[in-house]
Amino acid sequence: MASQITTKKGDDGCSQLYSGERLNKNAIEFQMNGLLDRLQSELGVARCFCENTYARERLYAIQQYLFGVMSEVATRFRDMDDPKRKRVRVIDQKEMDLFEKVHEVLEDMIEFPKDFVVPGAYNSKGGAFIDVARCTARDCERKYVEMPIQNKFMLQYLNRLSDHLWLLARLEEGRSLMREKKV
Repeated sequence: MASQITTKKGDDGCSQLYSGERLNKNAIEFQMNGLLDRLQSELGVARCFCENTYARERLYAIQQYLFGVMSEVATRFRDMDDPKRKRVRVIDQKEMDLFEKVHEVLEDMIEFPKDFVVPGAYNSKGGAFIDVARCTARDCERKYVEMPIQNKFMLQYLNRLSDHLWLLARLEEGRSLMREKKV
């Protein structure tokens, strides 16, 4: 039976973007998606350790959303009418507005610490793992500014995402004013 995962097409050190271009595996798009893949995995680990239902649900929603982010990163369409282009989620103002509304609700749920936060200090494995993912989200933001084609809303999303993860970590630690509030 032929392998479903191994194509051997990357054995020459190149890989293909969704939009069709073959590039060296060290191309910025693959570096960026590698970081996003790491973030996806770290969020999954964090979610497994979270005790707060709302934090688990938000982390899962972010993981799902990151698939769309990764497809946008893997796309270099010059022709905006390309049929494949229509299948790629592109972060726009509407999506940013929705994300910011959820973020504001989360901010209202948190009792803000008066001092610097030491990840893991409250013996919350879930919170500590979210903080690890938050650091990777910052790496994603820094890498994205190197991309040849940028979407200003993607940059805004990546910037807000690390803040959002910081809030979720505090929620998971038990610094919530309303423990299990839904958005």
